[in-house]
Amino acid sequence: MSLVLGVGAALNAPAWQASVPDLVPKDQIAAGVALNSAGFNVSRAIGPALGGLVVGWLGATWAFALNAVSFVGVLVVLKGWKRQPVITDLPAERFIAAMKVGLRYTRHRKALQVILLRGGGFVFFGGPVFSLLPTLAIHRLNLGSTGFGLLLGCVGAGAVGATLILPALKARISPNALLAVATSTFAGGLLVLAFVVHILPVALALLVCGAGWLSVLSTCNTGVQLSVPSWVRARALGVYITVWGGAMASGAAFWGVVGEHWGIHAAFAAAGIGMLLILALTARMKIQALEGPMDLSPHRLEPHSPQPIHPDEGPILTVLDYLVPEARKEAFQKAMREVRRIRIRDGAVRWSLFQDLTSPEPGLFRFSESFLSSSWGEHLRQHHRATVEDRAVFRRAYGLSAEGRPRIRHMVAAWEDRGSLLDRIFE
Repeated sequence: MSLVLGVGAALNAPAWQASVPDLVPKDQIAAGVALNSAGFNVSRAIGPALGGLVVGWLGATWAFALNAVSFVGVLVVLKGWKRQPVITDLPAERFIAAMKVGLRYTRHRKALQVILLRGGGFVFFGGPVFSLLPTLAIHRLNLGSTGFGLLLGCVGAGAVGATLILPALKARISPNALLAVATSTFAGGLLVLAFVVHILPVALALLVCGAGWLSVLSTCNTGVQLSVPSWVRARALGVYITVWGGAMASGAAFWGVVGEHWGIHAAFAAAGIGMLLILALTARMKIQALEGPMDLSPHRLEPHSPQPIHPDEGPILTVLDYLVPEARKEAFQKAMREVRRIRIRDGAVRWSLFQDLTSPEPGLFRFSESFLSSSWGEHLRQHHRATVEDRAVFRRAYGLSAEGRPRIRHMVAAWEDRGSLLDRIFE
């Protein structure tokens, strides 16, 4: 049943978090994410304490039953939400293909990878606060279920408190500096848990950890929201949540082993030191979207003329021909590396750049860029995925050609080899 709960959370979380930009203006996304996180952490502050009381009074069965019934309120709100529909003339994406595009985008989007690395590292080393807290509360502090619930509620209370002071902090220091301060604060809380075994200091340390937890994860979440265009936002958040959950799960197992062999206090101390080390190693990796505005609004390309071809037909080979002066050759090849990253990130399954061995005339070189799309529908979607910033990259590359905009050709596969392995060997 824990596995089923995890599956439900994994399906719910990306769509839930991706809805924030649909509810608030772009300049309020950071505040919206923090408020959304505060909602979860209010529950984290109240829920464990209330749950401990219900377990002590009515038993665990009623605690889970009442929790299940509480989701009716969430369903009622979602039913009443009138989301503005997105109108498009593009064919619907296939489920598996859409997942592949999301993973490919993550692989070729460095700004997103920085967030995944920093967020995943923080969650891995911060995991002992949740995975080892029951052992600390029951076997070191001699608390019952109600006392443990109240102690866990301190984490949520610290997170709620952080929500109240975050706007003032963001007005004084940069988001990346805030990320470093929050990570250091959380590491300090871990070190207190490692060396102090008294209820009051532990409760205060958990308040600090809760504030650091909310600050880091809401900052990373905001970074994801601002680092990707709308068409891939939910998929990027899905990858982010997968990394977050994977780091939490692997961290729980790892720190459990450390605690079993060397004691939970050694585990808390090692986690605190490890968090400070990962902070030092990633200090130069700034979350770019938090430092300055990124124009990821869609840039609509000229639509294709009507074609007598079904959206599922393919693969589609797109070829662009460039005529480059010798003086611009090196700059052109460098610019095309960035073009390649964008093409593959937005859905191309293969990309190549070829130079013609014969020169059309002295001092000029002919290059052909080619990329493969899985279908005509997928190629059309690539036109809608280009952002304003992407078009600036394309313009720089096109400007290095003597003819300006390159000549473009589209070709569809004439036939597909579906023969057996023996057929291909003896053909």
